[in-house]
Amino acid sequence: MFMEVDNKVKIAYYWFSKEEKADKELRESLRPEYRQWNQKGYKVVNFLSGTEDLIQNTTELLLHNRDVMARERARKQSKDLER
Repeated sequence: MFMEVDNKVKIAYYWFSKEEKADKELRESLRPEYRQWNQKGYKVVNFLSGTEDLIQNTTELLLHNRDVMARERARKQSKDLER
């Protein structure tokens, strides 16, 4: 597990590996620590390791976002030409 604190935005990040993600005792043992962060006004964010292919999914997300932006740009250009 890796833990990181961002004091600017008051967030405590916890990064769990696949093995740690499945360890219910570990996750339960952190509840008091989470409460302490909450009492200090911090949000607690857990990142759990996934099982999918990160590179493939990131590639698909970027391609999708590019397509959405291109359609939005074309829609705006079309509107501008109508005026």
